Amino acid sequence: MRPSRVTLEQAQELFKTCMPVRKKEEKRSADCLGQILAKPVYAAVTQPPFPRSAMDGFALRGRDICRADIQHPVTLEVTGCVCAGQETELVLKSYQAVRIMTGAMIPEGADCVVKQEDAEWDERAVRIYHNAKPGENYCPAGEDFSAGDLLAEAGTPVDSYLLAAVTAAGVRNLTVYKRLKAAVITTGDELQNTETPLQPGKIYDANGIWLCTRLREMDCEVVRYQTAGDDQSKIADEIREAWKEADLILTTGGVSVGEKDLLPGVIENLTGNVLFHGIQVKPGMPTMLSMVKGTPVLSLSGNPFAVEALFEVLAGGYLTDMEASRYLQKNQMKALKQTFVKTGKMKRIVKGRCDESGVYLPQIQKNGQLKNGIGSNCLVIFPEGERTYAEGEVVRVIRI
Repeated sequence: MRPSRVTLEQAQELFKTCMPVRKKEEKRSADCLGQILAKPVYAAVTQPPFPRSAMDGFALRGRDICRADIQHPVTLEVTGCVCAGQETELVLKSYQAVRIMTGAMIPEGADCVVKQEDAEWDERAVRIYHNAKPGENYCPAGEDFSAGDLLAEAGTPVDSYLLAAVTAAGVRNLTVYKRLKAAVITTGDELQNTETPLQPGKIYDANGIWLCTRLREMDCEVVRYQTAGDDQSKIADEIREAWKEADLILTTGGVSVGEKDLLPGVIENLTGNVLFHGIQVKPGMPTMLSMVKGTPVLSLSGNPFAVEALFEVLAGGYLTDMEASRYLQKNQMKALKQTFVKTGKMKRIVKGRCDESGVYLPQIQKNGQLKNGIGSNCLVIFPEGERTYAEGEVVRVIRI
């Protein structure tokens, strides 16, 4: 017996329930780019670890030059020079200065740095023509962070800035979530790859490419991508191969009630357990979720926007729940920037573009079209019922 159709909310919960718990791994920080922190990160060392100069110039005591100006320069004794990377044990006394380079350790006793453009000097003395206040051009130890400070919470994506910060903080390893391994199987005799000229009656497999790239954007590893045509045995074989290494199997096409809609029969022959077949939403109403040998198989419609919309609200929602601070999907309320007429009684998902001022919906919202998805950054979910939504009315938006 075919399982009854479920609501979108029920489908989301069933999907989350059948997905595996994300595993964690500790690895070298430099190898974690694009992954998600599973534990917070704390600084191991202070940054900067010593007071350092922000300028090429002279380190000195501000009170010694408090009256310096163009007409009344102050002359100080030069007691040494410190370059970046050098350790210094110099201690400044009254009316002494040290030649110093950007990033170099500021000697004890100095509380500011006068840039070299405001001075004249030789090896023994420097004349200062401008006063400087304590702290000027002076970067104290710990200006950025101190040892033990929290650098990033769990759930933060590892990007170039985070890697730079943890490197400066002396953090060698990070604990991150392991990348989810996914397999993509597209079905339909009409599908063709782009390696050969398009044949009559064929279309290029845009759904497969979209799923693979979106999975990678979501920090997943695509371990298998195959097109199986409308061959029940081949589809079954591809699923058997996929479950050997994938945490999630995604299929497209073959889930409706036509002669070539083979996925329900394939899942039955593989003794899979169908959790739902059909969602009370458009597009993507025939979507099916099943468990085969302990691996979830999400079977999406063959229409491009149905693939995109249901993947985002199911898989995208799962990933967002796992890493709450991640940008991948954010539920917001936004004002419509134009009138939208919703037809049909069922809940409906449409693509849109939103910014601080609101959300704009392309007038053409056909499920088979791809062009109007270029530049879209959100989905809008309209509740059940037919009605016209006026410009300025607030609607539910999912940022993607």
